[in-house]
Amino acid sequence: MNNSKFELKSIAYADIETIADYIAQNNKIAAKNLVEKFYNTFELICSQPKCGRILDRFPDKSVRFFVAKNIIL
Repeated sequence: MNNSKFELKSIAYADIETIADYIAQNNKIAAKNLVEKFYNTFELICSQPKCGRILDRFPDKSVRFFVAKNIIL
């Protein structure tokens, strides 16, 4: 198991904040829950870095595709 911590780039953090602010205009609880789900997914990917599928269009790189499903707001 990999115990790496993740670090968001400032642009990624800003994107998450923008998304949350937009959702919060109508539903603050949903915005909070979505941000929490983002961070939980980031932690999952850190703890299991080989989760997801390798993308065929990048065979020479270790680019993986991971869908975060079942996000219920």
